[in-house]
Amino acid sequence: MDFLEEYRTGNFTIQDLSKKYLISEKRIREVLRAKGIRTKHLKTKKIALKADATFDAFLEEYLKEGKSMAYYAEKYGVPVYSLNKRLTKYFKLRRI
Repeated sequence: MDFLEEYRTGNFTIQDLSKKYLISEKRIREVLRAKGIRTKHLKTKKIALKADATFDAFLEEYLKEGKSMAYYAEKYGVPVYSLNKRLTKYFKLRRI
């Protein structure tokens, strides 16, 4: 089953695979669970991938310009939480 490997690599969400292979999302989840693969919320994986892909560009701009996190979250189309989470991996952030 090709969709198993595609899901594992993280390039596709269950919703994407459903559209691609014309299989219901419910059935894909059933197969994944039967194979012991943990599933995530539909949008969580896609947002995480988008945040990971844009993090380098965000970090460069953030360090140069220093605008608000809300500005960058809107610009890159990801939640503020996702950017903060990635920043705390690399830097210790202080609360003011």
